[in-house]
Parts: sequence; structure tokens; C-alpha cells
Amino acid sequence: MTSRITEFAAPSRFVDEQVSGPFASWWHEHVFEERENATLMTDTVHFRSPAGPLGRLVDTVVLTTYLTRLLTQRNHWLRTNSRSRSRRIRPGF
Repeated sequence: MTSRITEFAAPSRFVDEQVSGPFASWWHEHVFEERENATLMTDTVHFRSPAGPLGRLVDTVVLTTYLTRLLTQRNHWLRTNSRSRSRRIRPGF
């Protein structure tokens, strides 16, 4: 998938959208909030598979769970591998 950052409000928010790839549409917002000496990162994703009703069924039955797990794993990796030792990153959904 190729995406482009379409909105950027440093340091608190950015949005990336699919330019080309497997989805009929993909919109992904990343929001960062200061909370109790930590950063709360919240991901919001809106996506739609191609293939009309069949794609909506795949979204509901498979992709929502898969993408939630993928983002959770990515956020865990970010938290574990954060280079900043003075700040913690906590994922939020």
C-alpha cells in the first residue's frame, strides 16, 4: 500500500490516506495527547474493501479484527522500542 500524509498538525496529529493499494478507501488518523507524563497515541482507521457487498462482509468478518490486532502489535512495538527513556507511549483505542 502506498499512502500520503494528507493532514499534519505537529506535534499532535496527522492523517495518512491510501494513494494506491488493496483498499477501495483507507483513512488513518494518529492523535498524540500528553497524559500524566506520558503520550497517549490514538489510532482511528476508516477503510473499505473493494467488491461491494462481498467486500463489506470481508471487512466485518475478517479485516476489522485483523487490523485491530495489527495496530495493537505496532503500538506495542513503538512502546517497547521508543528511544525516549523519559517518556512512555501508551496506545489508545
